Amino acid sequence: MIDVAFAIEAVKRARYYIEQTGSYAVNQSGSVTYKDIRTTSAEMTLTQEFLDNSTMQQLIDAAQPKIRSRRRCDFSLGSYLTSHNTIVSGATLAATSPHSDLIGTMMGGVFYTSGSEVASAVDAGEFAEASIFDKYAGTAVGLVDPNTGRLEVARVKASGSTSLTLEHNLGFTPVAGAPIYGGNHCYFTDDPSNSIQFYVQGQDNDDAWVLMGLQGNFNMSFANGELVTITYDLAGGADWNSGSADAITEASFTNSAPIPVVDSRVIFYPIGGVGVAGNYLCIDANAWEITPNISYGDISTPKGVNNILRKRRGRSVPACNGTVTTYFHDVGYFNARDTDTRYGLALQVGSTPGATVYISVPYVQITDVQRTDAEEKAGVQVTWEALDNKDSTVTLGNRELARSAFSIHFL
Repeated sequence: MIDVAFAIEAVKRARYYIEQTGSYAVNQSGSVTYKDIRTTSAEMTLTQEFLDNSTMQQLIDAAQPKIRSRRRCDFSLGSYLTSHNTIVSGATLAATSPHSDLIGTMMGGVFYTSGSEVASAVDAGEFAEASIFDKYAGTAVGLVDPNTGRLEVARVKASGSTSLTLEHNLGFTPVAGAPIYGGNHCYFTDDPSNSIQFYVQGQDNDDAWVLMGLQGNFNMSFANGELVTITYDLAGGADWNSGSADAITEASFTNSAPIPVVDSRVIFYPIGGVGVAGNYLCIDANAWEITPNISYGDISTPKGVNNILRKRRGRSVPACNGTVTTYFHDVGYFNARDTDTRYGLALQVGSTPGATVYISVPYVQITDVQRTDAEEKAGVQVTWEALDNKDSTVTLGNRELARSAFSIHFL
């Protein structure tokens, strides 16, 4: 078998559509509205497989034409991580955003929560809602610190009929009547069944392509004072077709304002007991990395689109891993590694309702600690791996949402 690949680098506009269960790799270019996504880079590879048809020949240079077989497409897209640009208070539900759509499809689930307000508070990690009781374990809530005016976000550890217990304390105790902001919450499911379709255009009218049946992984890059970049690597799509010959039109970007790592937080906290919030511990992080590990394989069948019925997420552990580099102040992290102290990790980018992304890893194991240089200052680098959030108390809501080893929340 010989594969002939046609790589196209000059992408001028990329739009996406989420293929629903039962509609894997069905060309939707004539029936749906694709959504634009901001791109910093994009490259697709269109592959037509050929099968060798060689037979015995009378002439030494004679050759049979190769037989066309399956087609494949791969797509790599770079963008800036954004939230949904909707202030989710009152009974409002968050608008979808390109990244919650794509990440939710790769991870398997997206849960939407509305806003509400505080009825009463026990302390900085436990309070009751006054209305709209949809913030189940595994979601996250945001409240504005009255002292700083900044939004603080925490993942919900347990929810009762009206009460909420957080994974970690806020930096303040909420007061009655304070708004609680909701959002979009992406989490792992065991068997995601949706997939992604992209309509990609170059500058020329006939340089348009429909890439179908895509799935894959994503990676993020963080730096203090910079925009967060995200790269989607969508491999092994089932098919591709030429799009229409219409002239490229202006993209329409909605709910996609990039967020810089300013007024943000890295939180590394000891896990509290069942139903108890962990102590608030916002650390001075010089650098950090969070690497998701998502892998997909094909469900192969003769009747599938190019022999693929759909994609199936495989086992890939840990679900995510990474490092945090902070300034040395004691040997606490060394002791935590040696005693297997349970920690949770959270990263909040932004501090404004509608323009904040919160990444939660509720249960991590510290696997290595090293002394290091942190901007020419004494530092320590902590290496960690995500574990299943098995201690989550689920009395209401979605078990997969509550136990997700890694979640991304758009508030």
